[in-house]
Amino acid sequence: FHEAIELRPDLPGPYYSRGVTRLLNKQYKEAISDFDMFIRQEKKVADAYINRGMSYLNLKDTTKAYEDFTTAIQTNREDPNGYNRRSMLMMQQKRYDEAEEDLDIAISHDSTFILSLFNRALLYSDTKRTMLALSDFDHVIKLDSTNSLTYFNRAIIRSQIGDYNRALEDYNRVVRYSPNNVLVYYNRATLYSQIGELEQAISDYSHAIKLYPDFANAYLNRSQLRLFLGDTKGAKSDRQTAE
Repeated sequence: FHEAIELRPDLPGPYYSRGVTRLLNKQYKEAISDFDMFIRQEKKVADAYINRGMSYLNLKDTTKAYEDFTTAIQTNREDPNGYNRRSMLMMQQKRYDEAEEDLDIAISHDSTFILSLFNRALLYSDTKRTMLALSDFDHVIKLDSTNSLTYFNRAIIRSQIGDYNRALEDYNRVVRYSPNNVLVYYNRATLYSQIGELEQAISDYSHAIKLYPDFANAYLNRSQLRLFLGDTKGAKSDRQTAE
């Protein structure tokens, strides 16, 4: 991309491509500079504003990020991605009503846009609308049956409402699709404890510790279970390690 720009500095395309590469490389200031160069010549490409907004967001400049996401929406009102990105920013700021409005619009433009469905499910969960959250998570899984992050979040909600069997099914799917996710073993262990499967819980806490040896809470919880099962030596060792 450097060479292309040196040969033809008047062409906008290489600036955009280099900007995306820099964004992926976490070179956010340099990415913004490239997107600036591209936008000077091409003002009608919504993705350029979205990517520049993401760069600003990673630099903690939420004001400019919001402005770029809004410009992206104004540039292409049919593209769900601008609404989705702006909604994510507003969710971080707990502006839930505005975020929900953006997500509803995004989904109305593309009912198969997984990111917006997933984010609306998170918003519903954050605002204590459990059944609506589950409905959106279900929709995501219908569109992508291997989406482990959706199974993970749906399992959390199912655990909270006491639907332990189906929560366990979801955690099992996460283990299948994302076997190195340390939190799924920790959460599943907690669920096993709640339903009285203590040996299974210990096994999952052990797996979590294997993936993340400094996981203090996993040691503490395993310590309590080992003590309950009469393994006082193992319980003491776990507690000392946690401390």
